[in-house]
Order: sequence, then C-alpha cells, then structure tokens
Amino acid sequence: MSISIRDIAAASGFARTTVSMALRGDPRIAEKTRAEISETATRLGYRANPLVHALMAQLRVRKPVRYQANLAFLVPPGIEKQGRYGIWKFLDGVRTQAGRLGFKVETVTYGEPGLSPEKLTRILINRGIHGLVLPPVRPTDPPFALDWSQFAAVAVGDQLFKPTLHFACSHQAQGMSLALQELTSLGYRRIGLHLRRLFDDYTSHRWTSTFLHWQQSRPACSRVPLLIPDDITPAPFLAWMDRHRPDVVLSHHAEALDWLKKSGRSVPADTGFTHLWASPQLGSVAGIDQRPELVGAAAVDLLIGQLHRNERGLPPWTKSVLVDGVWRPGDTLRSSLITSAARPVT
Repeated sequence: MSISIRDIAAASGFARTTVSMALRGDPRIAEKTRAEISETATRLGYRANPLVHALMAQLRVRKPVRYQANLAFLVPPGIEKQGRYGIWKFLDGVRTQAGRLGFKVETVTYGEPGLSPEKLTRILINRGIHGLVLPPVRPTDPPFALDWSQFAAVAVGDQLFKPTLHFACSHQAQGMSLALQELTSLGYRRIGLHLRRLFDDYTSHRWTSTFLHWQQSRPACSRVPLLIPDDITPAPFLAWMDRHRPDVVLSHHAEALDWLKKSGRSVPADTGFTHLWASPQLGSVAGIDQRPELVGAAAVDLLIGQLHRNERGLPPWTKSVLVDGVWRPGDTLRSSLITSAARPVT
C-alpha cells in the first residue's frame, strides 16, 4: 500500500500543507517540524512519486514565484576596493537565478576583526539566511569559520580551502581544448601557455594538463615549454618570449599583453595573445569567456537543491558542476595565418 501525504498528516498531527512543504525541505517550515515529519514519513515507509513532483514543479513555474527565503553571498573584508571582477560576475549570476526561484540574496562580509564564528552565525540566522554561497578565495583572505550545521552551503569557482563543499566552476579543460582548436584553425603552431602557479593549483592543473596532452600530439619543433611562475612579473615572461618565440601566448594575466606591447612587439602582427578569462572588461581581447554568471546560477541550483532536501552542514562527499566556456574572437589575433583550403583538421 502506498503512503500518501494525507497518511503522514494523520500520523504526525500536522496539516497536509505543512507536511507537503516539509517534505520538500521548504525553509518556511521550522527545522524541528521538518525533522519530525521526515521521521514519521520514514517510519510509515513513504516514498515520493517523482512523476507527481515533476508535474507540481511544472505547475509552480507557471505561477509568479513567491519569496521563499534569504541566501547570503559571503565576501572577504575590503572586497569593494579590490579589482576582483570575477567575484562580482559570479554574484550577478547568483542573484539572477535566486530571484527566478523566489530567493533573495544578501552580501555578507566575513572575517572582519572581532567577528567571531559564533557572532557571524548569529547574524546570519537572525537575518533569516538558510543558504550560503562562498566565492573564490585568495591566500590573503581570512578563513571561513562559522557553525556549518546551521546552513546549506556551496562554493562558486575553483576552491582550495577547508571545509570542502559542493561547487560550481568553469570547465577549464573544455575551455583550453576550445582555445587550442581555435588557435590552430587560425594557423598558429607555436602556442605558449603562461599561468601563475597559484592559478594552476586553484584549477587542479586542468589548464596545464589539457595543454600538455595536446602538446604531445604536436611535432617537437612546435612545442613551447610552459611558463608557470610563482609571481607575475615582466622579466621572466619577456625572457621566455625571447628564448622560445611562441607565435601566440595563452595567458590568464592581462599584464602580459601590456608587456608584449611595451617590449616593442606588435600584437597581433608579431605575436598573438589569448586570455583565458576573456571579458568585456578587457575590451577586444580574444579568449575564453568562462561565463561566470552561468557558474553562479549553477551554484544556486546546487544550493536550493540542498535546501529542498533539508540538507544542512558539511557534505560527506562533494560534487561539482562544470560550465562550458565559449570562444570570444578579438583584435589580439590575426584573422588567419593560412588559407581555408590549407587549414588542417584539428
């Protein structure tokens, strides 16, 4: 015999509407009530019908979305004065997707002097915040510290910090493959990769491993050694350029484009340049648009899924959502070095 919401309501003493909302993990139902209803449902052997849930979800999206709960996007101190373009684009995507689904998003600063984990936890709870989105961090950022058991939480962008969370990020391996395909189709052969070691570590070497795999399929004379410095400074970069003479540079650092021009090289006549995080902020620079807004939206989907399932605290295992990048043509590359008839298959 199948167990219905009516049966759970009768056994638990709660109204059917309350039971239905609790089983969906709706944060408007008190956590204690959700736990009691969930326990009753488990005891009775209740199993949700996925077809009914799909139908109800379809019906709900046809109606105006009502406010459900607050989410917080945590930011480190002084972020307003830092040129961290990616964080704000992630936030744009978080806010847009959360708004579509009936959630409001606040930016909350963590790690300020005197703001203990206990105080930050109280502030978030008092603001009615149930879910957290954590942005990418730098080594100079303060650590995240609060009572994780009170919240559902996800990370956006690449993360190398504790605790580990479910996260959404750009698909760097796909982005690198796409960039190499575009560059070779334009006739570039000696492609050099310039990437700060910290960025290589953040991305779990997905840029470099994909590049090296591609490079092994090329003639030895076309292979340019990687430049993975600890710090981004012009002297090692220009020395690398003089020694290995790549005909196009793949880099995550816009400074490298300025160094090329200041060294007397014409871009793109002498050397092409491709940015691994191409954006309107960089003007007409060619490269991979990692679509941070879509990454932020994907993080919200992960987070709201946790809220609906009433999942709080640190996950026993983590999962990630990877968002494909797209190619942005630009003035830093020649339109073609070879005729279309002679263009090789890549």
